[in-house]
Amino acid sequence: MKRVVLRGVFTAVVGLVAASGAWAPAQDAALTAKLQQGFKALREGKIAEAETISLELVANTNLPDAHLLRAAVLEQKQAFRQAASEYSQLLKIRPRAVELYRKRGEMYFYLSMFEEAQQDFDRIIAIDESQSKDAWQRGITLYYLGNFPEAMLQFEETGKASPNDVENALWHFLCTAKVFGIEEARKRMLPLGKDHRIPMKEIYAFYKGDVQQQAILMAVQADAPPVPELNERLLYAHLYVALFHDLNGRKELARNFLAAYVDNIKAPAQFMWEVARVHYERLKVELANQQPDAGGNSTRAK
Repeated sequence: MKRVVLRGVFTAVVGLVAASGAWAPAQDAALTAKLQQGFKALREGKIAEAETISLELVANTNLPDAHLLRAAVLEQKQAFRQAASEYSQLLKIRPRAVELYRKRGEMYFYLSMFEEAQQDFDRIIAIDESQSKDAWQRGITLYYLGNFPEAMLQFEETGKASPNDVENALWHFLCTAKVFGIEEARKRMLPLGKDHRIPMKEIYAFYKGDVQQQAILMAVQADAPPVPELNERLLYAHLYVALFHDLNGRKELARNFLAAYVDNIKAPAQFMWEVARVHYERLKVELANQQPDAGGNSTRAK
């Protein structure tokens, strides 16, 4: 699960879509230059400039890739519903562009529209079966849909294709625990790969029951990393510790772990940060729907 955590995240998508033949450069040199200027501004974090260019191109041209730029800007502004609409417009023109389905599926996930997200991730595989080995986003979506057996199988497949990505093993554990329980999930954990990201090794050991969560937090702070790397480490630590606590029914503790990250560190749109935010929002709703009974125990409101 290679993550891109740059404000210019969408530039990678443009390259992938271009490589697949899903888009073609504008025939007019001036329009091509304007489009490139917009993507350059986005890559440099100049969101306002990129938005101005995208609106101008969408309003005054029939250039399909103006919608690509517009969608990228909306994604970075976290206007996910509008971004999904732009991807839908492009998919009318390029109905077999797998990267467009991937991006729209991501927008649906960010909106907690999990069924729609799954449909898009499934379409990718229907178009190109080889994509299944890297369909980790589909696996996470299936988890949130409660389809744990299918999600477990998906992470077994992505785990084989990317054995050094510990996140496959962690999500496989979470799915397996939902089906068979935690002790059986520990027995069935995918092997620990050579994932050099900190604190993945410690999170894996925590899930396996070999260390306490303090080992994760200590690893995060080791060697005084620069702020961008520290924030990424904190994301992994808070997300996966929270997921584990939630799995064990400790929802308030899980919420607090996520709040410490999501409420204090604002990141550009990227999938795993949005997973943390989506899970946090779900926990807040679940806890709000509970009320204490006469004995002070928490019960679900009816």
